[in-house]
Amino acid sequence: MNKGYRLFLILVALAASMVLGLQSRAQDSDRKAELLSQVGEVKLIDPFDVHSWPLTLGAERPESGSASNTSQTSGPARENPKPATTPGSNTSQTSISKRADESDKLEGSASTVFSYNFEGASTGELVYILRRFGNWRCDFSFHPLGISLWVKGAKDNPGELRLTLLQANDLSVVKPQVSQMFTCTDTSGAIRCDGWTRVIFPFSDFEPMVAPTNAPADAELRPLDLSSVIGYRIELVNSTAVSGAGEFRLDKMEQLTSFRPQWNKNAKFSSLFIQIGPTYADADWDKIFSAGKRVGITTWFLQYCVGHKKFEHCAYYKNCSLPWITERYDIVDKMFEAAERLSCKIVVGPYFQYWGDTDITQRTRYAEMLTNNKLVIDELAANFGSSPAFAGWYIADEFHDGSARVNANWYPQAATEQLAWYLEENASYMKSKVNAPVCIAPALWKGHPARMTGEWFGRLFSLTPSIDELYLQDCCGRGPDTVMSVGVDLANYYTEIKKACDANGVAFGVDIESFFRCSMLKMPRRQKTWKELAPQLWMAGAFTDKITNFSWATFKPGYYTYEGYKKYFDQLGE
Repeated sequence: MNKGYRLFLILVALAASMVLGLQSRAQDSDRKAELLSQVGEVKLIDPFDVHSWPLTLGAERPESGSASNTSQTSGPARENPKPATTPGSNTSQTSISKRADESDKLEGSASTVFSYNFEGASTGELVYILRRFGNWRCDFSFHPLGISLWVKGAKDNPGELRLTLLQANDLSVVKPQVSQMFTCTDTSGAIRCDGWTRVIFPFSDFEPMVAPTNAPADAELRPLDLSSVIGYRIELVNSTAVSGAGEFRLDKMEQLTSFRPQWNKNAKFSSLFIQIGPTYADADWDKIFSAGKRVGITTWFLQYCVGHKKFEHCAYYKNCSLPWITERYDIVDKMFEAAERLSCKIVVGPYFQYWGDTDITQRTRYAEMLTNNKLVIDELAANFGSSPAFAGWYIADEFHDGSARVNANWYPQAATEQLAWYLEENASYMKSKVNAPVCIAPALWKGHPARMTGEWFGRLFSLTPSIDELYLQDCCGRGPDTVMSVGVDLANYYTEIKKACDANGVAFGVDIESFFRCSMLKMPRRQKTWKELAPQLWMAGAFTDKITNFSWATFKPGYYTYEGYKKYFDQLGE
């Protein structure tokens, strides 16, 4: 065979390879376009701006003489291998750093620019951007499609972009450990495009990797469980062992779902919370209740009638004989008098307490809290129990579905049983004094996946037959979409928790917060706008007509929330 003919065959092979590559990319592009056509609601996972979650940057390089950290894409289950990499901080040769760029962004206040270097000694070298979810987690199992990420690269950037999901096999522990990783590599070449490119990582394309070095040696390899993802890594992998440096921008990372909510745009508030204090000593309750009636609200939740004895030695009804009280107000007395005149109803919370450093698996502190509550319950029943305005009881000691990484973790059975004992003792005692519905309003922290959260509420309610109504605090008022998405997170958790309520005869309700605050992202408290509040109301209305609002402090005449709702309410009519 002569040299010319051999060169011809090589060129033909190269051309065929290019054609096949183009066809493959076209097919991949068509498939991702089809995925995007199915997208309904999306959740902003990370805005990569000044109000972004903390990110950990790091690098990994293969150890000398070791094989690279490759994916396991086929074959039978086998002993859990270890990655042949050295994870951790930047090195002098392999590194990554970041800075904010407010001048070049797609949303929010900025994008994030990442600069990186490769040593190029061998393949498998990588730099990464890591985020671990905490008490506010993403549950990717809800109508799952994939993850979207906007990337702006440069034509000479080395490496390949990939997204790795970090999975824990056991979510019941206090600090779940990464037991498996699943990876998906971008095939579009976005890291070398100098304009903003949307990269789609379909969940169906993620492949299993070897377990991390800190996973137990006998850890069971499992399929990808989108409800058990506890974080992610965005990685630049040096697959060609070439040294070099690069820079790229990231913005607007989103969870894509096929969920299309049935918004109830006729939903209304059925009640309103008020948190009283000395500032209400001279309040005009006829005026306040009349303002509520103008928007159809005639039931008021009184969060508590006695302050915590360690911090607030106040009782807000005049006929109080509790030993730790030093200040007495007649606020509750005046509220009941006005409520009777205006045909309004009041649900009372007795005593506001903090869980503090309570050992939630032991009964000692619960018993102390119960004793305090009973003293207040006795006096409230004696003073107001016969009033026609008395509509029910509220257990003011709020709990939540979070984990001990931030607050108390009631998921273990021993802790669940103690919490249930405390709630049931309170509820049954309340009913023995005045037989009226008993309500609770736990916070939705999303500390565990939605299905697991619903199962936990089911376990709890099976032990609390005297609880009548749940008003789930949706916590949307506490932060942006990265914390709690109205269209994705609320629908997911409402669905699962309502199942637990229905199975145990508990009425499912929602407590919408009309304020905005996110201390974790350093976003200060403010009143919400009606535009922000309305979707919360419409989503809640798809599940229940028991919708309350926390609270009067950010929902009253002159505030965006009240004025916007009044206009909406008037347009709906009776």
